Amino acid sequence: MTKRLNLFAFICITILLAGCWNHRELTDIGIIAAVGIDYGQDKRYNMTFQFVNPKNIAGNQQTSGLSGPAITIYESEGDNLLEAARAASQHVSRQLYFAHTDVLMIGEEVARDGLTDILDIPIRNPDFRSTATIVIAKDSTAEQILKTLTPLDQQIPANTIDKTLQFSESRWGEDIHLTVGELVPTIYSKSKQAVVSGFVLKGDKEKGKQDANIQSSRPLAPLNADGIGIFKGDKLITWAEGKTARGINWILNNIQSTVMAVDWKDKKDAFGITINLSKSKVSANVKNNKPHITVHIDAEGGITEADTFLDLSKAEELIKVQNALRKEIKKEIENSIQFAQKHKADVFGFGEKISHVDEDYWKKVEDVWNEEIFPNLEVKVEVNAFIRRTYLISKPFLYEHKGND
Repeated sequence: MTKRLNLFAFICITILLAGCWNHRELTDIGIIAAVGIDYGQDKRYNMTFQFVNPKNIAGNQQTSGLSGPAITIYESEGDNLLEAARAASQHVSRQLYFAHTDVLMIGEEVARDGLTDILDIPIRNPDFRSTATIVIAKDSTAEQILKTLTPLDQQIPANTIDKTLQFSESRWGEDIHLTVGELVPTIYSKSKQAVVSGFVLKGDKEKGKQDANIQSSRPLAPLNADGIGIFKGDKLITWAEGKTARGINWILNNIQSTVMAVDWKDKKDAFGITINLSKSKVSANVKNNKPHITVHIDAEGGITEADTFLDLSKAEELIKVQNALRKEIKKEIENSIQFAQKHKADVFGFGEKISHVDEDYWKKVEDVWNEEIFPNLEVKVEVNAFIRRTYLISKPFLYEHKGND
């Protein structure tokens, strides 16, 4: 009897699990790789959708014999984002499918007005992934960038944006790969302000939309990751670029690898040092009702270029170069702190550290932290720099040939 009951229960469960009640045919959905948000006429929202054409992806082209663009661009306008998204149904015969959306791109004008309304839909929509990369269209519109065809990733251009940010962050250190889910908490935080990477479109913007941009050996309208957008609350206020952006990443512990140009005596950029390991630690304390922050950086790397007569096989000479590297890193970090303090935006999360060590003090100052306390905050920067290798040669080429002329 027990066996029969178990069998009956098993059959019932199997029936429930085997259903396909909510299946979606590929021909019924429009897979969206990227979404762009700009202002249209009268500051109505203009949304740009980068749709994937599955039949025109490389593997399918070989089997089906079809050819054509891997993506299709549609635009729509509305007084709010939901209306703009629904209006897209006038152009698209398929249900908008956001589960594979890799990039959410915001036009700079929209970002300067605020992201609160923009982020409501991707957070609320269960189909939209919180792991989608968020980017600001710097000095441009999201529409212009999403319409640009890219040579290396011409299959789905949204991949170019996502991959470029990941690679640039890991190899160069002046950009940040940030997801929607990572951004949201900082938008509404008083103790840490948000940072978002920018993407810029250079060259001929109209030709960037044409096949010529991917057929030329030199793209007519290249897309580049360019700087870090500094936010105050939900509004973009300025851009940090170059070494200032990298200084921010040093503190945020985002430096995986980068190349430092280090001066030596009177020679500018005498050494090229590749950093391949770094760690950041921020500590805080409050004494006599006054906050203090200490930033400690450990960095390791190797000399990959040397334009001096210095004999790097000698330990004492290598220590001198280490000290020069340490000073260069410290200068970058201090400059980035001064930049953030000037704009009254604690992008480092120093306030967050203060709130952890002295909650009572934080409750008193949280409402004026960015405006009054952070701009005058004392920050001590400590850097330990180690050069572990000089790669294939320990003596620079110039040193080996010194006196041979």
